[in-house]
Amino acid sequence: MAEPTPSPTPSDDEEKGSPEWARWTGAGFEFGAAVLLFFLFGSFLDARWGASPWLSVAGILLGVVVGTYLLVRQALRSERTAEKPRP
Repeated sequence: MAEPTPSPTPSDDEEKGSPEWARWTGAGFEFGAAVLLFFLFGSFLDARWGASPWLSVAGILLGVVVGTYLLVRQALRSERTAEKPRP
């Protein structure tokens, strides 16, 4: 009788919940969402106060700053987990 093939063991990333590529994909979506949300908020304020296009531009710039912060935070977190010694 043939022996069953062993199932592949999960990698360290998969044991933590999600693989590394999935975390970076999520970070990319966070960046885009930050820019989009701040742009929409700036557009809303432009329509309300008649300051077009300045508040939309300010919203985009603020979204880029917030998105960059989120990306840097993810990079530092990823670097910290990569530096941990494996048993």
